[in-house]
Amino acid sequence: MEKIKVIAKETGKDAKVCEIENTFAAFKEFVGGPIETHDHPAFEDIVIYYNRDKQNLSDEVSIMLGEDRDCICGKCLVVKQDIESDGESVSLTKEETEILLQDLRERGYVHINVTKAEALNLLEQQKMILREMKKQENEM
Repeated sequence: MEKIKVIAKETGKDAKVCEIENTFAAFKEFVGGPIETHDHPAFEDIVIYYNRDKQNLSDEVSIMLGEDRDCICGKCLVVKQDIESDGESVSLTKEETEILLQDLRERGYVHINVTKAEALNLLEQQKMILREMKKQENEM
């Protein structure tokens, strides 16, 4: 089976580009259990594969997905889907990996290991700061 270029993310570690066999079994082995997917909130053709059981049993946040307070816990893979060929997983290009790595850095908590409660609290604090900055900007 061919290998594809994806982004691998583990709790408390930087996201990194790697190659993995383009099989469900390889994805499952990496995440360490039953697979669930979540569409990337900013990119239509990007899917995040993660361990379904880890979501319920773990507090170790890997990626914050957005303002809806969703997060991915435990190991995950960020994978490109070819929309024109029924969602087949395909390699990320160099440009796509750079954009996605930057996106993951901006989603925070890439370098540290935080619990889900801590991550949600930090997200709320960040929102409050942004609202205050907007308010001050509008007053100028």
